[in-house]
Amino acid sequence: QGIEAYSVLRAMRAIERADIAIVVIDAVAGVAAQDAHVAGYIHESAKGCILAVNKWDLVQQEPRAGDRYRTTMRRELAFLDYAPILFVSAATKLHVTRLLDRVLAIADERDRRVPTSELNEFIRSVAAAHPLTQRGKTLKVLYATQASVRPPTFVLFVNEPSIVHFSYRR
Repeated sequence: QGIEAYSVLRAMRAIERADIAIVVIDAVAGVAAQDAHVAGYIHESAKGCILAVNKWDLVQQEPRAGDRYRTTMRRELAFLDYAPILFVSAATKLHVTRLLDRVLAIADERDRRVPTSELNEFIRSVAAAHPLTQRGKTLKVLYATQASVRPPTFVLFVNEPSIVHFSYRR
C-alpha cells in the first residue's frame, strides 16, 4: 500500500504542474480506487482531462464492448462526464495518435476566449430554461464575461448573489 500512496502523491504533484492530465485505466482491471482518487483531484483542480483505457488489445473484442465499458466508466467516474474516453494500447500503439490529437484539441479549447455577446446569449438561454428562485427571489444574470483561460473562468454579475447556490458557482 505504501507504493500506491506514493504513486498517488507523485501523480498529484504532476497534476499541479499540468494543464491537461491523462488518467490511464487498465482495461483488464477497470477503475481502481487510486484511479478514481487521482481523477477526482484532476477535476477539483480544473485541469483538462482524458480517460485513456489502456491494454484494450487484451479485452475480448465483442460487439459493443467499447459502449459497455464507456457506460461503466461514466457511472464510476460520473464527475468527469466531460472527459473524452479513448481506448488505447501502449503495446500495439492502438489509437496513440488519437490520444495526442485529443490533447491538442483540449489545449485549444482551454485557450479559447468566448465572446461576451455569445456567452451572455448562452447564459440567458440556460437561465430561462432553469430559473433559480429562492425565498421568493428570482436570480437574474445581469451579464457575464470570461475572466481568464487555462482554466476557462467566467464571472457572472447577478441581482441577488446571496441566493446563488455553491453548485452554480462551480
